[in-house]
Amino acid sequence: MTAITLAEAQDLAARCHGAAQQEGLRVVAAISDPGGHLVLLARMDGAIAGANRAAEAKARTAVLYDRPTRAFAESYRAGRPVHMLPDVMPLGGGIPLYRNGQLAGALGLSGAVEDVETRLAERVVAAFTLG
Repeated sequence: MTAITLAEAQDLAARCHGAAQQEGLRVVAAISDPGGHLVLLARMDGAIAGANRAAEAKARTAVLYDRPTRAFAESYRAGRPVHMLPDVMPLGGGIPLYRNGQLAGALGLSGAVEDVETRLAERVVAAFTLG
C-alpha cells in the first residue's frame, strides 16, 4: 500500500499539534492522499477557522505537484505567477509524504506565520516514518 492510512494521518496530526503546542501555537493539520483528497483535517482548540482551508490547500498543492509549497512561495516572491497554476497555494507549510520512495500523500499546516508553519511541518515530517 502506498497511500497514507487514516491511522498514520492521525499520528502525524498529533505530532504536528504536539510540536505546535510546545511553541504555544494553535494550528490545523491537513493530510491528503496521493490524489489530493483529504484524509484528515485536525484543528487544535483555539486555531483560527481560516486555517482549515489553507491547510487543506497546502496539502493538495504539495501532493499534486510533488514538492513542498515553500518552493511555490519562493517563486511567487521572486515575481513568478505560480499562483495562477491550478490548485496552487503559494505559502509554505505543505510537505509531500513518501513511502518507500513513492508519493503517499501530503501534510498541510496552517495557523501560525508562514516561516513557523514551514519549520514545524518540515521538522515533524523529517521525524515521521510511514510504515
